[in-house]
Amino acid sequence: LIVIDPTYNTGDGGTINVEAGEINFSDGGQISTVSAGLGNSGFIKVKTNKLTADGKAFSDFWGRYFPSGISSSSLVDDEIGGNAGDIIINADIINLINEGEIGTSAANSGGGNIEITTTNLAYLQDGQITTSVKGGNENGGNITIYNPTFLVLNNGEIKAQADAGNGGNINIKTDQLIASPNSLISASSELGLDGKIKIESPDISMEGFLVVLSDDVVEASNLMKKPCSMRGSSFTVQKLIGSPQTPHDYQPSRYLSKANEQAINTSDNPNKNSILSIVCKKYNI
Repeated sequence: LIVIDPTYNTGDGGTINVEAGEINFSDGGQISTVSAGLGNSGFIKVKTNKLTADGKAFSDFWGRYFPSGISSSSLVDDEIGGNAGDIIINADIINLINEGEIGTSAANSGGGNIEITTTNLAYLQDGQITTSVKGGNENGGNITIYNPTFLVLNNGEIKAQADAGNGGNINIKTDQLIASPNSLISASSELGLDGKIKIESPDISMEGFLVVLSDDVVEASNLMKKPCSMRGSSFTVQKLIGSPQTPHDYQPSRYLSKANEQAINTSDNPNKNSILSIVCKKYNI
């Protein structure tokens, strides 16, 4: 049994500042700050070209799952507890996959704010960006997402939640916002006022994507396969004298070209009564 007495933990958490070309989290890997007392949780600042958080891991010690990603939290279940820390991220590409997360949480105090600036893509596939206050009268943290070319939510969530306090505000500015039907953007409060959601994404004129169909009527007969006699291609099968015809033999054609008819009816053709004339396709004979 571990007992945390917040009155003995009065200082604020320190600051974490990370700058790297590429950052990958998996299996519950995190950059994290935690407050277990009166002081506020630490501040986290990350700058990278590409940030990926994929999956989660179960902790037997805490008895809960820890998502991969970046988090700041306040664990004190009392109003005297410190606030969750703020998170600021600058990245060209952000991928939050399979419950990967960027989040702040407070058990009973103020939620930390999240500010994300990305120039290219922010992609949430079963991932989330969240600020959460689970109890008490404090307000939820705010979430700001600046300038991604694409913000894509594929079963992704952006949430700023509170209990008795007001929900946090969500501000999003992006060139393109694409969200699946089961995705969620929510600024809610259980007992207080819901937060405000503001999304700035330019309207797209669909005129450049539309194809104007021709008024001309398509003549269906030009698309249909023509009978063999109309193709100008034919050949003649001559039955051997005395050999019986089988079901696998070519059968006499309904169409008889004038040239073949004349050849059959000439008096000097000794086999004129045994010639089977058919007309066939040019291809796939």
